[in-house]
Amino acid sequence: MQFTTPSEEQRLAVEVFRTFAQREVDPVASKYRHRVMPWAAAHEVQQMVAEFGLPGAAIPKANGGLGLSCATQGLLFEQFIQAGGAALPGVQDGIVVARLLLAAPPAIRERYLPDVIAGRKIGALAAMEPAQSLAQARLEEGYCLVTADEIRVANGINSDFVICPARTAAGPLALVVLDREAHRYEVRLDPAAGRFDAGATEVFSTRARVAPDHLLAHGDEAQGLLAAVRTQQWIHGGLSSVGLMQLELDEAIAHARVHEEFGRPMAAHRLVAARIAEMATRVESARLLCERCLALVDAGKDCETEAGMARWFAAEAAIGLQHQARQLRGVDAPEWVIPRRAFGDRAIETQKLAAAQMLTGISALS
Repeated sequence: MQFTTPSEEQRLAVEVFRTFAQREVDPVASKYRHRVMPWAAAHEVQQMVAEFGLPGAAIPKANGGLGLSCATQGLLFEQFIQAGGAALPGVQDGIVVARLLLAAPPAIRERYLPDVIAGRKIGALAAMEPAQSLAQARLEEGYCLVTADEIRVANGINSDFVICPARTAAGPLALVVLDREAHRYEVRLDPAAGRFDAGATEVFSTRARVAPDHLLAHGDEAQGLLAAVRTQQWIHGGLSSVGLMQLELDEAIAHARVHEEFGRPMAAHRLVAARIAEMATRVESARLLCERCLALVDAGKDCETEAGMARWFAAEAAIGLQHQARQLRGVDAPEWVIPRRAFGDRAIETQKLAAAQMLTGISALS
């Protein structure tokens, strides 16, 4: 597979989006980094970002999107993260939700996709990761009775609907769309999670009678869509790590250029220079893994295994880079506000085990 440098059109799109994100996204992200964003503010941000292409950049024009490649959308998303977007998970989840709705039955696609692309509605994703507890479903007289108790959900508090996988008694998986108005689900912060962390500390509960027109997929089709959702989540989780690393690397380079030790710029000392080279290599290695996955998606190839590798590698690289940056910059280095659903020892270990299962066919998650 060949990699190409960004085209002039891609560079222009990235530059325009970078200017917008730094001016509009960063102030909002800083304000709500440690607390729940109010409903109105969350929807306002979603619509603001939608005007500049996310989450519909890679959705075909015929379906209301911009018709760009997933690779181009990845470039825009990294800029969004560098402008503080890691604290605003609705946009990242919106990208995944939009891709999932694109494959939905026409009635569901027409009901939700235009509003998601325009930022008028926020969709949440429940229990999409391996080893997470699933909701239970029972098919009865053409309806799907869904029961969910304390199921992990990303970005659910301000959501208008939740896409939820549910396990039926017979075993097959069902993917259902639960509408906040129609099904009255409840989302709250997990009291066991400690401090608020956007998109990672919310739990979801419902007992809903779901009509057939809200059943997105069932059986093998649902399993295939769930794999596609995980692939998109993992790729963009990796890009989140890349964006944060690039931001920290830029700060470290600037620090090493202007600060002196023993009468010389820090960058002139071999140990510091070697550390900066190591940090830059971490960033580029993680970025290349993510870009390869996006290229595979654009080519219509399955890349769930590669996406899992990209996500855990990027997260682990980001933790290592942060440690190096804090050593280099000392007290001048602020601690990141890292989304725990993408980082943390448990999340990384689970991701490694999931990747190993896809390679060996044997699960070590239980």
